[in-house]
Amino acid sequence: MDMFFSQTEIFTTVMMTEGNKNMILSSLELSDKVKRIKAKLREVCPQVPMSDFPKTYRPGFIDFLIRNVEDLLKYDPSSIAPVKHHIKEVELQFKSLSSIFMKASESVISENPELKYFLNCVANIAYKIEYVIDLIEIDAQWQHFFLVFDLLEELRIVNKRASGIHLTTSDDGDRDYQNISQVPLNKMSRDGVPLIKETVVDISDEEQVITDQLTKGSARLGIVSIVGMPGIGKTTMAWKLFNCPKVLSHFHCRAWCTVSQEYEKRDLLLEILGGIHGLTDNICQMSNEDLQLKLRQCFRHHDVALQIEPNGDPHSLRLFSDDESWNLIVGRVFQGEGCPEELLLAGKEIAQKCKGLPLAVVAISGLLRRIEKNRESWEKIAKSLIAKVMEDPKARCMEILELSYKHLPGYLKPCFLYLGVFLEDKDIPVSKLIRFWLAEGFIHDCELKSLEGIAKGYLMELISRSLVEVSKRRSNGMVKSCRLHDLLRDFCQLKARAENFFQLVTRFDEPYAYRLCIFLKRVHFVVSRPFGLGTRSLIFFPSADSEPRCPYDISFICRNFKLLRVLDFECINLGITFPADISLLVHLRYLAVTGYMQTIPQSIANLQKLETFVVKGLRGLVVLPDTIWHMARLRHLHVNMHVAFKLDDEGLEDCSQLGNLVSFSRLSISCGEDVESIIKRLPNLQKLRCIFFHPQGSSKNSYQFPRLDFLTHLVSLNVFYYGSAITREFILPSNLRKLTLSNFRLPWSHISTIGRLPNLEVLKLLLDAFKGLIWDMEEEQFKELKFLKLDNLNVCQWNATCDHLPKLERLVLQNCKGLEEIPYDFADIGTLEVIEVHWCRQSVEESAQRIAEATGDTKVLISGSYLRSSV
Repeated sequence: MDMFFSQTEIFTTVMMTEGNKNMILSSLELSDKVKRIKAKLREVCPQVPMSDFPKTYRPGFIDFLIRNVEDLLKYDPSSIAPVKHHIKEVELQFKSLSSIFMKASESVISENPELKYFLNCVANIAYKIEYVIDLIEIDAQWQHFFLVFDLLEELRIVNKRASGIHLTTSDDGDRDYQNISQVPLNKMSRDGVPLIKETVVDISDEEQVITDQLTKGSARLGIVSIVGMPGIGKTTMAWKLFNCPKVLSHFHCRAWCTVSQEYEKRDLLLEILGGIHGLTDNICQMSNEDLQLKLRQCFRHHDVALQIEPNGDPHSLRLFSDDESWNLIVGRVFQGEGCPEELLLAGKEIAQKCKGLPLAVVAISGLLRRIEKNRESWEKIAKSLIAKVMEDPKARCMEILELSYKHLPGYLKPCFLYLGVFLEDKDIPVSKLIRFWLAEGFIHDCELKSLEGIAKGYLMELISRSLVEVSKRRSNGMVKSCRLHDLLRDFCQLKARAENFFQLVTRFDEPYAYRLCIFLKRVHFVVSRPFGLGTRSLIFFPSADSEPRCPYDISFICRNFKLLRVLDFECINLGITFPADISLLVHLRYLAVTGYMQTIPQSIANLQKLETFVVKGLRGLVVLPDTIWHMARLRHLHVNMHVAFKLDDEGLEDCSQLGNLVSFSRLSISCGEDVESIIKRLPNLQKLRCIFFHPQGSSKNSYQFPRLDFLTHLVSLNVFYYGSAITREFILPSNLRKLTLSNFRLPWSHISTIGRLPNLEVLKLLLDAFKGLIWDMEEEQFKELKFLKLDNLNVCQWNATCDHLPKLERLVLQNCKGLEEIPYDFADIGTLEVIEVHWCRQSVEESAQRIAEATGDTKVLISGSYLRSSV
């Protein structure tokens, strides 16, 4: 029988066991007895397994805990019934304390030892209470209830001390805790955000020397090495040369790949083949041996290995001069405007102390852009750059990064440090990063914006501070992926270790941290059977394996890490069966798995807190259970192959909805009456990627794409079609901004329905989306279109004028082998910035060049010119 009693019952028990009703114990004696009993209870009660809790932005965690407790009381599970009122008091106590921290910036807290100690006490109690309450949700035991009483008593004592704390706040004292929801949406676009590959200082002298080495040297294969100290800009220079027009015209094929200290051979093969040949589904599914054979075939006419030019001298990049450093600071901080006279002296001192290291200059520019532009603030920065430290290049950068980190608002610090968990020299998908942030509770809710919108604002602020680099953009100009410079990644990992933010496990280390990032071979990780009851996040990045697709049993995770919020096993093959024990991890908010599984069990619905569910299927269709409709908090559902719902007649009658789901891929839908009834149960969907097919045996009259105009929030739609030509035109929501169609084989006359969409900005027509040798565009269509991609279409003649695409900014043509030319009238499109031509006729390339010459500022990117000989 379980034991459970409150503090009141302890008092009563002590009084009754005296045996003499007339005996009255003194309050001192009674208190002493209670203390002894409680001490005995502590001996048998489980202890919170961690003492070194994360130190990063503790006020943010307290706010996160308050929101979690509010949700818990709202859903009112039976497990918390014995302590429901105590948990309600926990909420009220923390709300009272939270109001104190909202009045003081981090700088005020750091300069006030009393306040700093007080905050640490409150945060430690918060982490302990979170641990205990979450244990109660999983498996309520009387010991856990006692811990709640004990911690609540500590919280009451701390709250009483709060009245004695005196705060001195400045006008901007609470700026650290302002929500990023204040950032306008247009600040999240391409405006004002430098790309990682942009050059902001004129180093044409260096570029010309290396370009000459590449294009004017021996005909034999040569290796040009670019060397220099960390942060000097080696990768930036290499990328600039890779895209240099002279290099583009000299080499018929190019490939870009990055070799880190830890790398996967397969990734390198795919990167190289992607640059030379283009990646297809068939290539991506090849074995490593077949990939090597494919690469050899690409060079079968060239004895590459036998023609290497010996004795190539490395090129050492120079440092910036003081003037170049200062000009870069002025350009980044003042955005084309001059520097005020009062800042010149301090500004040039700061530039000089960067010692010409580009990364240091860029980082300090990001800081100066955000602080007050007055002499006092800039002189303070100049004094903080210690001249002695500045002599060591790496220490110089680290000192400046520490300064930049110190000036970050509190809410950005955990977001920044989290970037350190990702692999070195790899792009970080923004969508994945944001979903991690959401699951970790770093993003505060706001009525004016979606959680994802707020998170994008956080990222844009980090980019504007020059702490994060943009590596790829989406077709609409938004950031698709980002990355950290190696030194910034080193800084994040060092700071994360110092603040107990996350632990990097690279050997058979004993896991202890709140968040674990595993860098091990898959087999070593599984054999080690790690244990961490206090761990909340487990992210796995495998080191090089000989058998990366070998299935592994990870059932021990569900026993050893019961309180996980984030579980990312996208890099481990879990086999043919979805691990049923995962449904025991009821606190999960982010779950990513990989395997040959084709069904998801009904028990997945036990994960009622799940917000992101990712399945990387390795074999065909994945079927979701009907219980998925009861996962009310699900926001992102993604299966890489294709996914279907398991619905019987009873399931179709169920009126449950996934009302919070905003992105879904890749839904497999067929022609029929049930399709629209299923999609209507996703009322707030914003992004949909799906496969539409026509089942065998259906009548030709059912060859029609379902109407989607009821999805009033849908802004992005991607559809791949299997079947004969559809008979009905598309009925799409008017607010659609991005549309991708593949394999529909529609006549060009059907495109008018798409052209009339009033908000369409991005259109991608891929793999015979439309068929017909002639495309005659019509006026009063595509009025807002900014991006157009045509890939693998059989069109030969394109009849259009500048009036048909009045706002076009980027045109991409790929594998359109029959197309003769781009309409020359496009030279009069005033907004046209870029034309890309890949694997098309030489006449298409030449027409793009003529348009660029006519406009004077349109950029042309050409690849795949090796196909000219086949035309």
